Amino acid sequence: MTPRSTASAAASERPLESLRHPQFRRFIIGATIANCGQFIQGLATPFLMNELTGSPAWVGAAGFASLAPSIFFTPVAGALTDRLDRHKMLMVAYAIVTMASLLYLGLFTADLLTPWRIIFIQLAFGGVIGFLFAPIQAMPAVLVPPADLMSSVRTLSMSFTGSRALGPLIGGIALAVSGPGLGFAFAAAAFSIGMVVVWGVETTQVVSTEPRATSLLSEYREGLAFIRHRPGLRLAIRNGFTLGFLAAALVFALAASVARDVLDTGGGGLGALGFALGIGSIVASVVMAGPGSRVQLANMEAIAQVLYIVGLVTIAATGQFVVGLVGFFVMGIAHMWHNVSLSTSMQLAVTDEFRGRVMSVWMVFLLAGIPLGALIGGFIASATSTRAVVFFYAFLLALFLAGSWFGADRMRSLNPESASVGA
Repeated sequence: MTPRSTASAAASERPLESLRHPQFRRFIIGATIANCGQFIQGLATPFLMNELTGSPAWVGAAGFASLAPSIFFTPVAGALTDRLDRHKMLMVAYAIVTMASLLYLGLFTADLLTPWRIIFIQLAFGGVIGFLFAPIQAMPAVLVPPADLMSSVRTLSMSFTGSRALGPLIGGIALAVSGPGLGFAFAAAAFSIGMVVVWGVETTQVVSTEPRATSLLSEYREGLAFIRHRPGLRLAIRNGFTLGFLAAALVFALAASVARDVLDTGGGGLGALGFALGIGSIVASVVMAGPGSRVQLANMEAIAQVLYIVGLVTIAATGQFVVGLVGFFVMGIAHMWHNVSLSTSMQLAVTDEFRGRVMSVWMVFLLAGIPLGALIGGFIASATSTRAVVFFYAFLLALFLAGSWFGADRMRSLNPESASVGA
C-alpha cells in the first residue's frame, strides 16, 4: 500500500476529522447555508412554474434553463480556479447569486413572474452558478493539510448533498405554509448568510503573479488529458452524468410533477417529500460517519444505484403518497452515498495543479445530466405520463448498473488504492 493510500485508509476511519480546522469548519458552515438557498429556490421555482402552466414540459424546461448555462461556464471557472484566488472567485459569485435571488423575490412580490420570465432568469442564474461549483470543489485543498484531504472531501460532499436535501425540505415547508414567495425569501436569506460566513475564511493558497504562457482553453485541454489517462476519473464522470439524468432529474428538477401527477399531492405534500429526502440524507451521513466509512467506494456507488432504482420503482408502482415518502427517503440515502463516493474518488485522483479543471469537468457532466434528464423526461411525460417516465428511467438505470457491475473491474477503479495519485 502506498503512503497516499495509507493516509486515505486512516482518514476513512475518522471522516469528520477535517472539521477540527477552524477555516475549513467556517467554510463548510457557510457553503452549506448558501447551498441550501440554491436548492430552496430550486424547489420554489418549478413549483411556481407548475402552478402557472400545469405542464411537465414547462417544468422540465425551467430545470434545464437553471443548469444548462453551467455546462458552458463551469469549464472556464475551472481553469480560472487553477489561476486565481479561489476564495475571491467564490465571494464574487456568491454576491451575484444573492442579488439574483433578491430579484426573483422582488418580481414575485410584484406579481411580474411569467413562465418566459422565469426561463430567462433561470438562464442568467445558471450562468453564475457555473462559477460557484469549481472554486467550492477546490477549496478543501487550501484549507486543510494533505493528511486530512480525504476527510475534507467527504465532509464537503456530505455538506453539499445534505444541503441538496435540506434545501428542498425547508423550501417544501415554505410552500406548504405560504407558497413560493416565502421560499424565495428563505433562499435570499440563505445566500446572504452563507456569503457573510464564507467572507471571513482565510486560505493557504499561493496565487502566482507570473503571466501564463497558455490560454484557458489549452489549460482546460490539459485537464481533459489528465482525466483520459485515469480510469477512475472517467468512470466517476460517466456515473455522475448517468445518475444525474436518470435519477437526480426526477428527484429535484421534476419533483413537482412527480408529486402532482404520480402521488396526487400539492405544495404541502411536496414539502413532506422533501422532508423524507432530507431525513434519508441525514441517516446516510450518520452511517457514513460510522461504519459506512469502511465501505469501499465502488461498493458504496453500487449500493447507491440499487437504492435509487428501488426508490423510483416504489414511487411509480403504487402512486400512494405514504409509499412515495418511503421512496424519497430511500433516494435520499442513495443521493448522499452516490455523490460522496464519486467526489471522494475524484479528489483523491487529482493533484492540486489540476484540481480546479478536473473537478469542473466532473461538475459539467454532473450538471449536464440533470437538466437534460428533466427536459427530455418532461416532454416524454407530456406525451405519455410522469409515471411512465419514472418507470422508464428506473429501467434504464437498472441496465446501466448491470453493465457497470458486471464489467471488467466492477467499478473498483473508484477505490482509493486505484484513485490515488500515482497509483
